[in-house]
Amino acid sequence: MSIAQPDLAARIAALSANRWFKDLPADAQAAFARVARLKRYAAGELVAARGTAPEGIAIVLKGAIRSATLAADGREIVFSLVQRGSIWGAVAAIDGAGAVHDTRAQGRTEVLMVPRAAFLAVLDEHPVLWRHFAQLLCYRLRKAYSAVDEFALAPLRQRLARQLCTLAVAGGGERLAFTQSQLAEMLGAARPSVNRELRRLQDEGLVELAYRGVRVAQFDRLRAICETQGLFES
Repeated sequence: MSIAQPDLAARIAALSANRWFKDLPADAQAAFARVARLKRYAAGELVAARGTAPEGIAIVLKGAIRSATLAADGREIVFSLVQRGSIWGAVAAIDGAGAVHDTRAQGRTEVLMVPRAAFLAVLDEHPVLWRHFAQLLCYRLRKAYSAVDEFALAPLRQRLARQLCTLAVAGGGERLAFTQSQLAEMLGAARPSVNRELRRLQDEGLVELAYRGVRVAQFDRLRAICETQGLFES
């Protein structure tokens, strides 16, 4: 089934709203917008299988992209949840290697997809952009190092606060759509333990729990929990 594509102005507007594209020169934004295409995924639909090369860089417009793998006991372990306003696939688009994890749509999802070949062609036409996207990858690498430190050193309360703050920043809003089980998997913790900490945060007025989601009510106070040990970097 064909999908009605947004016009060039709408595609430029979508790129301009993304933190990794908004500061690019206007001609570079337009070049990316000309090759970008809207794609829709049904809930649970495969975006990229582990070991296969993703189509390109996806700017999430609605829904989310979930990267996960299966544990030996059959449980799904979620490694990342890329929400509205964030991008997915940058590493694979640059190095050409396959996806590290199985990646599926979290709910009905819409993305603006920049195919890999077209993405690289724009970078080659505007060599200064390589530095810009290298900074993106360095940011991701630092987050990965920080996550390793957290698993080794930080108590669950701080890890949870950081995860909620990170998801709120990435999604560009206070309402976060995921189950407590998925949140527990991201943290590598037991669901009952995560539920207890969430309820404590709710009692303190920092979050509000809802069906299949959480609303961050006091972002600055939640962030302060992270900063007590320097765990949060926006």
